[in-house]
Amino acid sequence: MLFLMNKTATDNATILREVRALSHEIKSLRREVAIVLPTESIREFAHPKRILASYRRATKKFPPRRA
Repeated sequence: MLFLMNKTATDNATILREVRALSHEIKSLRREVAIVLPTESIREFAHPKRILASYRRATKKFPPRRA
């Protein structure tokens, strides 16, 4: 029974390591895509001042997490 528990723990550790590596790869690929895609300008919207004011209020109430 002890052998099965150790094997399960090893399997779980291996799976966790693989998931973390995959997550890291996906994040780096998303960054690459974000660099290639053009960003929209707030000036293109109908009410840029309203949008900016709403964004400022939202960031005060819900500060963004730091990576």
